[in-house]
Amino acid sequence: MIEAACWAHGRRKLFDIAKLTKAPIAVEAVRRIDEIFAVERTINGRSPAERVAVRQQQSKPLVLDLEIYLRE
Repeated sequence: MIEAACWAHGRRKLFDIAKLTKAPIAVEAVRRIDEIFAVERTINGRSPAERVAVRQQQSKPLVLDLEIYLRE
């Protein structure tokens, strides 16, 4: 089994913090998640295999960079 977490739920909490407090870390995290969402918009309607390939090529580096950013 593989967990499939929802970016929208994680983003929502960060968005609320960014909007209310203008916290720089939250603002930057939201910006980075929006980049991931932009990739998703380009693959709507494509086959599952195409979506996986694009996610591996384009989204995976963004997710890894986001993880490093948030851990730091």
